[in-house]
Amino acid sequence: MLGKQQEYKLGVWLRQRYNDSVISNGYNPKNVLVNSSDIDRCLMSAELVLAGLFPPSKEEMWNNLNLKWQPIPVHTIPNEYDNTLYQGTPCERYEEEIRLLNDSPELQALYMEHKDLFDYASSHSGYTMSPDNVFDAVKFLLRLYDVLFIESLKNLTIPFWTEKIYPEPLKSVASLRFNLLSYTHEMQRIKGGPLLGSIVKDMQMKRDVNFKQTLHLYSGHDTTISSLLCTLGVYNSIAPPYSSSVIFELRLKENNFIVTMLYRNSTTESPYILKLSDCDEICTLDDFIRLTKEKIPENWNKECEVSIFEKLYHFNSMYLIVLAFLLGIIVAYFIRVHTLRKRRYVQYETIVNDVLNYHN
Repeated sequence: MLGKQQEYKLGVWLRQRYNDSVISNGYNPKNVLVNSSDIDRCLMSAELVLAGLFPPSKEEMWNNLNLKWQPIPVHTIPNEYDNTLYQGTPCERYEEEIRLLNDSPELQALYMEHKDLFDYASSHSGYTMSPDNVFDAVKFLLRLYDVLFIESLKNLTIPFWTEKIYPEPLKSVASLRFNLLSYTHEMQRIKGGPLLGSIVKDMQMKRDVNFKQTLHLYSGHDTTISSLLCTLGVYNSIAPPYSSSVIFELRLKENNFIVTMLYRNSTTESPYILKLSDCDEICTLDDFIRLTKEKIPENWNKECEVSIFEKLYHFNSMYLIVLAFLLGIIVAYFIRVHTLRKRRYVQYETIVNDVLNYHN
């Protein structure tokens, strides 16, 4: 119930902020586009925001029940094809980056720093965590924290053993998950790059061809927001709360298009103004495009490819041992074959000589 209210209030807040500009004429399908991750809660969130954002006017009322709601389409695609909001499209390059990250000194140091927490959570939950896969270990801690957080919100009794680690230090370590998802430059391009690219493309079209669309809403996940903020270099390392939103405003001022970024992560506080590195809080569109270009993949599928040489180079030690063992067997086999052939040739030569000597 609380989540529904928060999403609806977000829609009301957006209507109050943009009622005199972007949505002054109410809902118009030519001006508004809504995309959502193909997860039920994301689709429901989009519908709730739209209910608060576009209540029907008297002329738009379509029923006699005084129902202040009107149907507005929400577009989605299957998760396995969505690299923008759900970010579930398989990507070998990203998996390779995770493997490299797991082996990095930074993650090994992170594990040792919080080893007591990992060991305690592992022994009591039954989920095995080890320094070999710190990435997944932190992922599990976030899931554990989310469960405990929701149970606490609903005034349910949490397991007694979790009282030692909840909310802290579990919250702080679990929140690192959002940083790790977009930890490297390549990971940022793969995770946050497609959404950033879509946003930049919309703004370019508005400037270059007088694009009729005035509002593009995206309904995603907390990881969608954190990945986008990490890609922009403005993430505050705090897990995005429910109903958070990142807003990009494009305005025309003195014949120049300018961009303002806002982060609304509270239903009671005003949104924070975000600032790109090397740009003011109000950034020209040209500067915004220039500063974000290196974070947007030109060909996402191509960037996700990993060459056979990289796969061989980055094999973990177990596979290298297996490969070396197999090569050893092959070499031993050829040596054995060569020895047998030589031995047979010597035996054959001896027999031939004996036969010749016999006849002589």
